[in-house]
Amino acid sequence: MSIREADLQRFNELCTNPEYTHVVQNQLLKKVITSGDGEKCPDWNATVKVHYHGTMLDGSVFDSSVRRNEPFEFHVGQGAVIKGWDKGVPTMQVNEKSYFVIHPDMAYGPSGSGSIPAKAVICFEVTLLDFVEDDHEYPTTAEEKLQAAKIRQEAGKVLFGEQKFTRANAKYEKGTQLLESIVTDSNELKVECFRLRATLFANMCLCFQKLNQFALSVKNGKEALKILVDNSVVDDDLRVKIYSRIIKSLVQMKKIEEAIKIGNEGVESVKDGSLISKELAKAKQIQAEEEAKRKQMYAKMMKPSFLGGNGGSDAGAKTGDQKDI
Repeated sequence: MSIREADLQRFNELCTNPEYTHVVQNQLLKKVITSGDGEKCPDWNATVKVHYHGTMLDGSVFDSSVRRNEPFEFHVGQGAVIKGWDKGVPTMQVNEKSYFVIHPDMAYGPSGSGSIPAKAVICFEVTLLDFVEDDHEYPTTAEEKLQAAKIRQEAGKVLFGEQKFTRANAKYEKGTQLLESIVTDSNELKVECFRLRATLFANMCLCFQKLNQFALSVKNGKEALKILVDNSVVDDDLRVKIYSRIIKSLVQMKKIEEAIKIGNEGVESVKDGSLISKELAKAKQIQAEEEAKRKQMYAKMMKPSFLGGNGGSDAGAKTGDQKDI
């Protein structure tokens, strides 16, 4: 396919520019702006998260996730996006920012799209934020599911240690899905599965906390507690971790009363609630400070000058009367 006349000369110039590499010869050009410091993106079987800024060759913007402040996610290598992206993004590392120039054959072709004209060369500045490899394992027996979930737990632990919290969460979530339905006559195996599933939700609670997604942190923490309670699983150490994490996230959400309620519940549910009490004390301290501020504000509002008193003899007489009382 030929390129529209308005883009032809500029595109040919870029094709011979040594600053650009040819991902696909004379079809997809790439210039690295900022090198990445993470893992290389897979070319299939993964969900990638990017920020992008899309322009025409003349610099006019037609779309930008950066301006919306909304990262874009897609499944790479499955035709969910234009060919230029499916081929270009897998050349990137996490945290890399690169500039791509895309021939219409690998973009929107002879028909264009929206404000993009037919046969137009388009450009994208793309930052690869993260990626999560898809997980398609579906074991059948309870023993196989438990083992597969343990593998996800260990993989998540490694990713968590590398501060890759989103990818760690994906491993933990897959583990919870593997253990969602367990059929076995062994009560011991059932309890082990319930305990591990609760642990995985507790880990997600912590990951979301690290990502400052506190509502999701609380949601997953409560799900972990529900599993333990509904299935009568005794594990005080795990409960202490869960309650402490929930309290921290609720405090971050400014839901102090709920944090205190959860904290009191936690202290009563375990033999040694000292760690929970520590987080509970922090929540109560915040509550006390807020109450002191409210009282101070109320006292200020009750002053005659704030209420618009005239400061004359009548006001003085009233004040005197109050002192006598």
